[in-house]
Amino acid sequence: MKGTISRCLLEMIDEKMGSEMSSRIVEKASVSSPNLLRMSLSDVPEDDFMKLFTTTLSETGLSLEAACDAFGEFWCCTYVPKNYSFVIEKFSNAKEMILGMDKVHTQLTATIKNARPPHFEYHCNPKTN
Repeated sequence: MKGTISRCLLEMIDEKMGSEMSSRIVEKASVSSPNLLRMSLSDVPEDDFMKLFTTTLSETGLSLEAACDAFGEFWCCTYVPKNYSFVIEKFSNAKEMILGMDKVHTQLTATIKNARPPHFEYHCNPKTN
């Protein structure tokens, strides 16, 4: 998984609960490569991210649902506009973005060794288009 995901999580914690909390979470998570967690283009092992996320739940007292909601809101409203505005400006609506993300990920990861970008699909409900 790209480090941008763990970086976003830690920036959210920094903003909402302070850098002391995010430092404590990283320390208690006992991940194999803590320095990679804040590097957007690094490869963070899935196990390390899951340790980071489960430690976040236990240290903050957030439920799984609340943590996922908070992460999704922070990702969409704060992190992506700050770090990837050049990407989101290409699209005029959510459908265009979903349909265009495969190409964006391919372009962004073209020079990254062993990149495994996610794949998105869009399925239209015929009743709502």
